[in-house]
Amino acid sequence: MSSDPRRILIVDPAFLGDAVFDAALARAAKTRWPGAEVGLVVRPPADQLAARMPHVDRVHVFDKRGADRGLGGLRRVASVLAEVGYDLALIPHPSLRSTWLAARAGIPERVGSAPGWLARRWLTRWLPERSGDTFVGARLRLIDPAWATVPGELGQLGGVLEAARPPPAPEPRRVGLVLGSEWATKRWPVERAAELLRALDPERHVVVFLGAARERPLFEALTAVLGGEGPPHEDAVGGDLGALLDRLAGLDVLVAGDTGPLHMARALGVPTVALFGPTPEDRHWPAPADRVLTVPVDCRPCSPHGQHRCPKGHHRCLVDLGGGTVAGAVRAVLEGR
Repeated sequence: MSSDPRRILIVDPAFLGDAVFDAALARAAKTRWPGAEVGLVVRPPADQLAARMPHVDRVHVFDKRGADRGLGGLRRVASVLAEVGYDLALIPHPSLRSTWLAARAGIPERVGSAPGWLARRWLTRWLPERSGDTFVGARLRLIDPAWATVPGELGQLGGVLEAARPPPAPEPRRVGLVLGSEWATKRWPVERAAELLRALDPERHVVVFLGAARERPLFEALTAVLGGEGPPHEDAVGGDLGALLDRLAGLDVLVAGDTGPLHMARALGVPTVALFGPTPEDRHWPAPADRVLTVPVDCRPCSPHGQHRCPKGHHRCLVDLGGGTVAGAVRAVLEGR
């Protein structure tokens, strides 16, 4: 651009985890252009998440599977964006629809990585996707290619979401547990989670069950397997995203697979024990307090986002991750090791 942008729009109506990474992009945009206003296009319910992003000034909801479905919805949202008068669009979502939305809104500079000649036609600067980039790094590259490979402060998620964190209490320590995921292959087996809970000292730990209401059967199965064993637990399953963020902020550590709540916790500065099965762990820059656990099977990682069924039929990448191993990582985080 010939001059610094006054208004910047990030277009990413994708999954919740993607919205968390966009919060880091918003922080980087504010760092590069301190006086600029930053807007963010997300699909619901990520607008509840965007409301907690301190570096986002304006949130636009694009309900692409509901009220804004189809060409008419695209035009309506583009009209709203055009009224704001954005100068620069950063489009981490590799989608023709997202790219066209920015062009239809009349934004003069549009930077993205959408594949295909038709999507690229609507970009003023095209950056092809590059293997080895982290999710945050790929977004930072939309601003400056040099930022994509430097795992410094801009590459970390801590501080890109806001929620009131209570003062630390000595004991019992609060251990969050997420079992659900949009993709079945990213779910840690209930039997292994039961091993984790049996390995935690019931006098020193409280386990907080976290997830969407539709994931309640997973926790019901877990309590059935436990049969009354393990530490006391709190049922925080269900509720809106705001309630989830507040629950996450009150934890001492979160145990979760490669899911939105995991990355939300990281963005809040909550230490995590991340269980990576089918997806590549090297697409993230963990904080020093985090622990990343994997199983050395030669077929993993097999998918960038997870799948509904294990291609090999055995799901060993998470089945073989024992609860005792995870419990050891939880204790290491709580003891600061």
